[in-house]
Amino acid sequence: MISRCLILDTETTSLDEAAAIIEIGAILYSITNQCSLQELATLLPGEENEAEAINRIKPSALVETADIGASHAMEMLFQMSKKADVFVAHNAEFDRVRVFSNKNFLPLAELPWVDTMDMKWPLATREQGSLINLALDHGVGVASAHRALTDCRLIAALFDRMTDLQGMFAVAMRPKGLFQALVPFERKDEAKAAGFKWNGTDRTWTRQMAIEDAAALGFPVRQIQIS
Repeated sequence: MISRCLILDTETTSLDEAAAIIEIGAILYSITNQCSLQELATLLPGEENEAEAINRIKPSALVETADIGASHAMEMLFQMSKKADVFVAHNAEFDRVRVFSNKNFLPLAELPWVDTMDMKWPLATREQGSLINLALDHGVGVASAHRALTDCRLIAALFDRMTDLQGMFAVAMRPKGLFQALVPFERKDEAKAAGFKWNGTDRTWTRQMAIEDAAALGFPVRQIQIS
């Protein structure tokens, strides 16, 4: 049983793997008591933001952040991570890769990552949906999005409403593997609906998922690797 998680979200200059993190939000959340314990949000110093149209973070604000510094916020983030049992994020691989490839985040505690997309949400209307859709499905109001702390608060509000949060974490933390969908072109929509992503380089549909769930898919798959 886990007692606390650190909900994380980042805003970056683009969706590329080499994109810079320009904002991080975090909530230390009590799974035991289903409530938020601490919150943090900070911009990080920078000069450019190709994603300004999406996250509305002006490059001039990043320059201003360089003047005031973010070290105090980062130290708080490190301390929060030491009080958690797991990290939580929506589409966790995106944040995990970027956070731990950034030298500014290396002192964070080494914890397992839980992806909210791997959780079984009782009122979800479609698999692998967006965080906004997931929130709306469960009666969580959405006033804004694409800012780090805002997205963390959506996850926390979803957790507040669950009747078996520990059970949801247990399901999400099962052993996973990377699977390839073995479907002909005319059945590609089935793979897409099941959360498989198109890899243009290898020309394959792949998805990381719980190993025991693969047998329940309505089409054949091949396990590529174990997570």
